[in-house]
Amino acid sequence: MSEINNMLFYINLSELENRLDPLFYVAIKKMQKEVVNRSKYECIDLIKACSINRGRFGHRPRNDPRFYGGEYPFVQTGDIVKASENNDSIQYTQTLNELGLGTSKLFHPPKLLFTIAANIGDTAILDYPSCFPDSIVALIPHNDNLSLEYLNIYLKHIKPYIEALAPYSAQKNLNNQQLAQIPLIVPPVEVQEEIVFNMDKVYKLKQEKEAKAEALLGSIDDYLLNELGINLPKYNNNLESRMFSVGLNEITNKRFDPDYYSTHYTMLNKSIEDSYFDIDEISSVVSIIKGGKTPAKNDYSKRGTEFPLIKAGSYTKDFINLKKVGYTKEYNGNEVEKNDIFILSAAHQSQYVGRQIKFLNEIPDTHTSYVGELICIRTIPESCNPMYLFSLLNLEIYKSLLNREKTGQTSHIYGRDIKNIKIPSPPIEKQNEIAQHIEEMRKQAKQLQEEAKKVLESAKRYVEEMILGE
Repeated sequence: MSEINNMLFYINLSELENRLDPLFYVAIKKMQKEVVNRSKYECIDLIKACSINRGRFGHRPRNDPRFYGGEYPFVQTGDIVKASENNDSIQYTQTLNELGLGTSKLFHPPKLLFTIAANIGDTAILDYPSCFPDSIVALIPHNDNLSLEYLNIYLKHIKPYIEALAPYSAQKNLNNQQLAQIPLIVPPVEVQEEIVFNMDKVYKLKQEKEAKAEALLGSIDDYLLNELGINLPKYNNNLESRMFSVGLNEITNKRFDPDYYSTHYTMLNKSIEDSYFDIDEISSVVSIIKGGKTPAKNDYSKRGTEFPLIKAGSYTKDFINLKKVGYTKEYNGNEVEKNDIFILSAAHQSQYVGRQIKFLNEIPDTHTSYVGELICIRTIPESCNPMYLFSLLNLEIYKSLLNREKTGQTSHIYGRDIKNIKIPSPPIEKQNEIAQHIEEMRKQAKQLQEEAKKVLESAKRYVEEMILGE
């Protein structure tokens, strides 16, 4: 009975503003209870403190190339999401020309941009003139009692509540009327300034730690190439360098596409063959190199079963994430093991094939399988250290060689296509040494990333105390 009571609430007719769905008001009530009612400072609706101006791009389809490639920045939702993560400035990736400007609107800085479709509640400050679509709104405080920088931090702080306001439909979205009702706590200006000052320091420290982590991870490739004695070729893209000849015996009963035999790949293979160690084919050091099986649509289960399925998107950074798997109603075959390597073998865009390589570094549940868009590689432990091979295949030189093997209109690679790719094969003791060093580098990077995360989490608690006036 107490659980039912916790789900019941009432609302006055006068409080209903263009919305009749209860979940919206549940989210508002929750925000008022957990944030607003705990603060000693003034609280007003967002619309009373800011103007809310929606972006615009009226032409359909939106990807019509006639409107792009000019001098006017065109900020996209994804640009805001990236900037919001580290409280960065917005980096745009697209521009509009005069025709595009005619169907859009140019906003002048400073403005706080706020995403309202698909990605809900990401914020970043616009500091240059720009256009943006109607999936983004611009917030402008009415007066100096509310700083743009504080508003940015406050909205980040209450983002989980804002996300709950979005209606559940094919794509989450908010409109201006819904945004208008967001409760805004407005501390004195000096408190706002203190919050902004301290959060700026925190984001800077977080970025420093993340940059060190990225530098460590980025140095893995250089370390590995140096240990193996692989010198990357300097490729000249002039006409003379792109001309080459191939003997008839080299293509008989083989591929006939010219790019496959280009000088670029010849130079890559030559640099591998010139390494410090003996050269083997991948097939000689693995026990499995096999594509998976994609179940029929009706064979998937919407609920968890005892048959997990690793999908093309079941990863976080370089590693398979077993919390992101799908499920099938029955065993799908091809059971995976810890230390398996997975290569993306099919994609709608050919440039991605063979370039997404992930490692399973934890023990999976029994009967865990994988989809047909992935190739699984399992090393022979006595011959090849799995972390060594994973790190090797993640080198750009090997991503190019894997991608080279794609065939067909749908761009697919198969185990039979990549089994003959050549790799340096140091003694297993040397492979273990290399793998241990790389794992230590990854461990240090992960520690820095965790420190960065903790710094931000601690700062969020501080912000909450400041906003509440505790």
